[in-house]
Amino acid sequence: MPLKPNQIRTLIGSCIGVGIFLQLALGAYVVHKNGLLAAFALTMVIALFGVSLGWLVGLLASPYDDSELQRFAKYAGVLSAFLTGYVAAKLDPLVTRVLNQDPIAIDIDATTGLRLMVFLTCLIIGTIGSYAYRSYLFGPNAKR
Repeated sequence: MPLKPNQIRTLIGSCIGVGIFLQLALGAYVVHKNGLLAAFALTMVIALFGVSLGWLVGLLASPYDDSELQRFAKYAGVLSAFLTGYVAAKLDPLVTRVLNQDPIAIDIDATTGLRLMVFLTCLIIGTIGSYAYRSYLFGPNAKR
């Protein structure tokens, strides 16, 4: 069965996402190449967590039908309530520290900044890839 033009575009986009992920992995390797294999492995675990979380977000954002939409709304509500409470609990000490002491209380070194950027980029790649796959490649919006 030949692929439709929108399916080809989605596959090309997915390949670009994989290419960006591989470039991030190469960049992380270059940053950690001074014998810090454990640090590189941690950066890759953070990247994979970002892709996995993005995949989940993309999955929840692209239900196939009404029954899946209702289930995903419940899952998203429970997940957002949990994450909101968790993130608020983790950010509270940081915000308190910033407000009570000097305004430059957050020290981010190059490795932490790299890991944050890798996580956010992989989160975006995973979300776009999962959403595009489910919505446009084989989902209900795929032109047949």
